[in-house]
Amino acid sequence: MKFLKLILLMTLAILIPNLGYSMHISEGILSLNWALFWIAVSLPFLIWSIIVVISNLKSKKNYIAVISLIGAVVFLMSSLAIPSPVAGSVSHPAATGISSIIIGPIASIFVGFITLVIQALFMAHGGITSLGANVFAMAIVGSFVGFGAYKLARLVGLPYFIAGFMAGFFADILTYLTTAFQLALEFHGTEPITNVWLTLFGLFLPIQLPVSVVEGIIAGIVIKIFVDRAKDYIDPIVEPSK
Repeated sequence: MKFLKLILLMTLAILIPNLGYSMHISEGILSLNWALFWIAVSLPFLIWSIIVVISNLKSKKNYIAVISLIGAVVFLMSSLAIPSPVAGSVSHPAATGISSIIIGPIASIFVGFITLVIQALFMAHGGITSLGANVFAMAIVGSFVGFGAYKLARLVGLPYFIAGFMAGFFADILTYLTTAFQLALEFHGTEPITNVWLTLFGLFLPIQLPVSVVEGIIAGIVIKIFVDRAKDYIDPIVEPSK
């Protein structure tokens, strides 16, 4: 029954533009047990991220300006409603692919967390009870996947634009795959969890795939600009100084 209700909810999200915020899990969707579980999973990563950010603020010149700029990019992009090929629906980028490359994947978690808190409190986008789950999907998974995709692309010698594209694209797609998994854990009931997971991801994909492509292009452009003009501002874990 829960699964049928979720399918109905997702169908309405496709048909009604105002319900089209599919990346963030909304307030009240998760049960208390799962809400607490995702908070517990995300908290150590968040603490790690805060420690790194504080350390960088003390040791790196102009770091506050860079992290503020990237924070604004993540907030604006993840708040941006973009029309999708599915009639009447909208979606939005994650932008953690970009942040994971410029400020590193660990600091990117903090930026994603702040973004999600502001959106939950002031934009009814996501929620406080679902904050742990949303932080895990977008800020943690998105950041590490974006970073990993970029490093892999550079390892095999792909151009910076392509590496940036892969970071933006895969960070976005894997965020949605994680969100679908989180919802599947909550709603699968007696159904095999893999079936529910893939069904939910299939509902996300027609909306999010073109958005992920656009985000990949934007990420590629941004990364190429930083590499060409401000490489010193890219975190050394991403682009070590030579």
